[in-house]
Amino acid sequence: VKGHYFLVVEASDGAVDPRRSRLTLSVTVLDVDDNSPMFSQQSYNVNLPENSPKDTVILRLQATDADLISNLTYRIRVEGLHPEISEFFRIDPMTGELSVLKFLDFEALAASEPTYTFTVEAVDVQGTMPPGLASVTVRILVSLG
Repeated sequence: VKGHYFLVVEASDGAVDPRRSRLTLSVTVLDVDDNSPMFSQQSYNVNLPENSPKDTVILRLQATDADLISNLTYRIRVEGLHPEISEFFRIDPMTGELSVLKFLDFEALAASEPTYTFTVEAVDVQGTMPPGLASVTVRILVSLG
């Protein structure tokens, strides 16, 4: 909350006409990495029209870290990740922009209503706390035309 304090310390003796001495202390509080990044939402749902051009940004995820110094990067969590997700989507590690890696044709996709759910992490690269997590669900919509 506050990184710097000034304290005034005064000492005096017990005499009838006391002598006093005053000293100002400067105290700097060092911040430690004790906060995990947090996303503005726990889950995101996106409808993506089929045939959206490659590199179309479909969502911008944003996380914050309450620590004074933080260097956040974003990534799609690979644990248990369906292989198609890494072929279809990419997140920019610096901006948190989620984009399409290739042209998605509704009829060429395996499921009748293709929906992809995965976890995005926000990591403080200089920190030691666990990453912040958010769930992302992308639903591919058929275009009528």
